Amino acid sequence: MEPIIYSEQEELAQQKYWDVDYLSHRFFAGMPAKVVSNENKGRYVVASEDIRAGTKVVEIQQPYAFSVSDEFTSRACAWCFRVSSSENKIACEDCNEVFYCSDVCRLMHRQRQHAFECAPLRVLGRQLSSMTYEDCFTTRMIISLLARRALEAKYPQLVEDPLSLTFQDSLLLAANRAQVAPRVEAHREQLWTFLTKVLPSRTSMKYEGDMMSLIGRIDENTFGIRGNINLSYAYGFYPSISFINHSCNPNLGVVQDRAVLIMYALHDIKKGDEVNISYLELNRSTEIRRKHLMAEYNFFCLCERCVLNAKTEDDDFFLQDFVCRNPKCDGKGIKIPVPVSDESTSSQRPLISSKRRHKYSHLYKYYCNLCEKVSILGTAEDLSSEIPHGLCKPYERDIRDQTTDADTNYLHTS
Repeated sequence: MEPIIYSEQEELAQQKYWDVDYLSHRFFAGMPAKVVSNENKGRYVVASEDIRAGTKVVEIQQPYAFSVSDEFTSRACAWCFRVSSSENKIACEDCNEVFYCSDVCRLMHRQRQHAFECAPLRVLGRQLSSMTYEDCFTTRMIISLLARRALEAKYPQLVEDPLSLTFQDSLLLAANRAQVAPRVEAHREQLWTFLTKVLPSRTSMKYEGDMMSLIGRIDENTFGIRGNINLSYAYGFYPSISFINHSCNPNLGVVQDRAVLIMYALHDIKKGDEVNISYLELNRSTEIRRKHLMAEYNFFCLCERCVLNAKTEDDDFFLQDFVCRNPKCDGKGIKIPVPVSDESTSSQRPLISSKRRHKYSHLYKYYCNLCEKVSILGTAEDLSSEIPHGLCKPYERDIRDQTTDADTNYLHTS
């Protein structure tokens, strides 16, 4: 492999790569989480305080870079990600590669970054028939990422807020070039050659740094954006989330409202414990999960669930205790515990009236992060005690045993 030549921005990122205090401030300020590191695990995220089940741990309002997937280009708005049942009629008149649900979204996208990505997307549009889905996706995301870089360079006032993420922050993510297979590295070199033709020369979109590492960051740190259709119709580059490791037995559940991404504690988490999410659907077998993670993220999963299931060959305990059973979710939804005193985490009407909620503040409801079906009520003890391997076990108990007849009028499930 030829020696890597870094740009000035990349050199600065290298200096901050292991500065966990700096990383914690940049990516998790105001959140009950921080970045730590050690020789074996590298960089990862732990709870900076004791976290109660149902607590909002991480909230991201907008991905740093994003793109609608090819099959939804004409149905999903390129700015607000609203999915229409029919094709959107409003398109960019210059490139005709992005569509919008309204003129407001078209103007907002144009002002924020599309003015920079329009020309490359127009060139890309003429090459789509000869490209694979994966290459097209990566190219669109690279164009979006460099458009944000160009926007910041032209309008530096947009990132004057010290907590605003910048292109410099995206360079702090791992590219993992040493871990990828030679064939993947060779394929990225071909994509790099193609990108040099797509990106206009002598403009702010021209990238003089290590494009191979930039491609690696996009490939390994992009997350699907999904709504109530239970399908990823767009993709977002969320730098903060990229520091959070995967587990097939996660202690954080992810809730999405289009591009907004929020993570809640699935059970009580002690200060210093690692926080983790799942990078894939949890209703798959151990063998399939491991193959997927190796193919997509270049690691062999050794989480507690995988190690246990490799010995027992039994995944049922997890599916029964943790995954939503609503057929609409197809086993992909996770039950999120929410204290009944907290109405901010779901659009569902409260399980208990405001007049009586204080009497039941110790109780939890569970709702699915995909279908939002409220299914079970339980206590905090149900979430943290007598649970093998720290899994959230929502017991099927009748809350009416704890209430008067009058109180039961204020309890409902859907």
